[in-house]
Amino acid sequence: MRLPDPGASAAVLIGCGRYDDMDPLPAVLHNVSDLSDLLTDPRGWALPGDRCTVLAEPATPAAVIDAVRHAAEQATDTLLVYYAGHGLLDDHGCLHLGTGQTRDHQTHTALSYAYLRDAVHQHSRARLDIVVLDCCYSGSALRGPLAGAGTGSYVLTSSAETETSMSPPGARHTAFSGELIDLLRHGLPGTGPFLTFDQVFQHLSERLATRDLPQPQQAVRNSVTGYALYPNRPGSSPGPTTRAQPAIPPRREPRPSKTIRRLALTAILTTSVAAGVAAAPFLIDGPAPNGSPAENPDPPRTSSLAAAPTLTTPPSSRPRRSEPPTTHTGHQAEDATDPRRPTRRHHVPASRSPRPTTSADPKPRKIEIQLTTPGGRDITPNWPEWNPGETSEAHPPQAGSRFWAGPGSRRDQADRPE
Repeated sequence: MRLPDPGASAAVLIGCGRYDDMDPLPAVLHNVSDLSDLLTDPRGWALPGDRCTVLAEPATPAAVIDAVRHAAEQATDTLLVYYAGHGLLDDHGCLHLGTGQTRDHQTHTALSYAYLRDAVHQHSRARLDIVVLDCCYSGSALRGPLAGAGTGSYVLTSSAETETSMSPPGARHTAFSGELIDLLRHGLPGTGPFLTFDQVFQHLSERLATRDLPQPQQAVRNSVTGYALYPNRPGSSPGPTTRAQPAIPPRREPRPSKTIRRLALTAILTTSVAAGVAAAPFLIDGPAPNGSPAENPDPPRTSSLAAAPTLTTPPSSRPRRSEPPTTHTGHQAEDATDPRRPTRRHHVPASRSPRPTTSADPKPRKIEIQLTTPGGRDITPNWPEWNPGETSEAHPPQAGSRFWAGPGSRRDQADRPE
């Protein structure tokens, strides 16, 4: 990384702030004056006075071309051309630079940028050509070939090809040049001893964006690697220098597109509607099958997720036994309809039924079973009343039998004495 060679480089600084037929730009003269001080500063480019030309208030395009040609013939290392003033566009979108005698909306009275570019291309012998434009529509200069015929060319503009540049009223400098001069004076802390082209461009983009001003544009031909634009005065890296990484401007996270947001909203609404439809049968009690209200006005609570009828035991008639309690699921309803079929028993975990209590009375109590639907309808069949373990005078239990199911059952036939 190196700076331009002061004895083999040249700069021409052009500023036009007074016009016969257009608004004045008094800040332009301060631009070229302060830039000249920076380029001739021994801590900067350290250019000799005869190699830094300040062309203030040129009256005609010829005066500008003559000054550029003279500087181009002097430089063999680096050539810098800077212009600040009014910019105009012709009917073809080509850029023209205003001079003192330029009339508004009459591009034939201004300097065509193509002429300035050709002057640099034809007469420059420098290895690196730098063009900086601070004027309206300056981004148009990036169209077509760049200026210069050496190893590399770099063009930096204050705005896009369809944007105007700004000169705040009462400010010492124009908006773009003021940020550039401030950067060259104060540098970037912690970025090394030199300011690279990328660092300068990124810093200007960030600063102008925070002020809601037009964004700068740049173009490079071939390569400018190994060249520094200016010393970084507060640099903290002594000794061998390396190319610093360009600063990255803050980026906003992209907002999801309208299509993605609509799809997400549709999915949420669809899920909500589906959940409501699924829960509706368990939340609304419908009428009984015969069209009359359910007979049980206060049905026992059941889970809304149960699909089969649930058997509940009234608290007053629950069996008090010492062994783990058992209840019957929906299969009991199927078996009870046929008294000739043996009864199935399904053990249910104790967590699903009330904790049993013990009693000193060994006599079994009468069990009442009630079937209800999730809607609260009573669907208990008309079962014959019987109690497990009870005896009958007509058919006493025989030895070895577990229980007596009742008269006429298959167990009764098997246990009945001959």
